[in-house]
Amino acid sequence: MRAFASLSVLALGLSLTAGAASAQDSAHRVRIDDLDLATTRGAAHFDARVQRAARAACSGRSPLEAARCRNNLIRQFQDALPAARRGDYARARPGRQVRAEVRVHNV
Repeated sequence: MRAFASLSVLALGLSLTAGAASAQDSAHRVRIDDLDLATTRGAAHFDARVQRAARAACSGRSPLEAARCRNNLIRQFQDALPAARRGDYARARPGRQVRAEVRVHNV
């Protein structure tokens, strides 16, 4: 049996019990071992998986609360990527913004 890598994110207060929101913590996972995050396609698949997990975790809330919840979980999943894979993912995303740090040294 092949083990696979996944990202786990703890979502506070998002467990659903019998259709009602509870105050329990729940963990949400997104599989990443089969994705090449250095490619546009791999980054898009990661985004789709994260979106799907966030929608499922944040359902049953008011529209504003659901949007905040989804945005928070998406950010947490992106932050949970290992550093090397996070860089690949950032470079592969279409329409990405690249932040550069410029240091000026006086000679």
